[in-house]
Amino acid sequence: MKKNLIFLLKLVTVCILVTAILLSLSAVYKHGLTYQGSNSGMSKFDSVPDQIEYANFGPSYGMKCFRYAPLEAMGKTCFNFSLTMQDLYHDYALYKTYEEHFKNGAVVAIPLSYFSFCSDITAPSGNRYYKILDRKYIKDYTLEKEVSAKYIPIYGNGGDLIRDLTNELLDSIMHKYTAAPDVGTTEAAEDSMEEISLKADSDTRVFTIETGNLIPYSDHIEAYETILIRWIEEMAAKGLKPVLLLTPYWHDYAFGFDEALLKTGYHDPVERVIRETGVDYIDFCSEKYAEYIHTPRYFSNCDHVSLEGSEEFMRLYMEYLKEKGLLP
Repeated sequence: MKKNLIFLLKLVTVCILVTAILLSLSAVYKHGLTYQGSNSGMSKFDSVPDQIEYANFGPSYGMKCFRYAPLEAMGKTCFNFSLTMQDLYHDYALYKTYEEHFKNGAVVAIPLSYFSFCSDITAPSGNRYYKILDRKYIKDYTLEKEVSAKYIPIYGNGGDLIRDLTNELLDSIMHKYTAAPDVGTTEAAEDSMEEISLKADSDTRVFTIETGNLIPYSDHIEAYETILIRWIEEMAAKGLKPVLLLTPYWHDYAFGFDEALLKTGYHDPVERVIRETGVDYIDFCSEKYAEYIHTPRYFSNCDHVSLEGSEEFMRLYMEYLKEKGLLP
């Protein structure tokens, strides 16, 4: 009996130690680049307001563009549902989870990207969605992933932690032994450097999207179209005002794609959705916004706006809403 008791005490002690180690490693992992990157913006879901009047979904393009301070200053209730690398399936799933938070007549922006219809719709839901979605919307749900996502994030992600720690060490060494030269530049020279950088970034991103999305996932277009049409129709039926939009891209990226690929992968699906639903659509890469997409300071990279770019975007977006009678 005594031996059994000692064994049980040892077993409990080991379990406690293992749990303590896992929790400690999880705390370290949660401060690393991998976790922070995939969970960027998640804290906002701790307090989703009721009676939302203006909102948006979408991937990181939506996160960067929609900063609602001007509308909130007018007393409007707003919320940004965007998350990095969020596809239309998870946009719709988030809407279904939080649909009761919207006020009748709310304006809901759905930012699209050139690869919104050409992503892998069969991919499992990321761990972050276990924290904010109803279980029925999580693709390939497992209890193991739920426990990992909510309580022990290091579980199954030890390789990410090692990579983060290694990269931090290398960055520290490089920062210590290298220093940028002190070179004075004029404002014109800085603009020129920014344009060169944006052009190079555009070339890289265009190649990545063409070969990584538009070509391999063209057979997923119909599935994403179906989701988007259903979502728009459901919002309209509830008295909401959906607005589709293409966020601003640096002009080299906006017009750098193979025309046939982009027509099949983006423009044709968008036209079909508009034709089917009658939804409003804003193309911030169109001729109307040419000045914007040729202004380097509005961009942090070729497909994401800067803080100043966000402020100008909101001015243009609010101007559009007023023209449509969607903003008093």
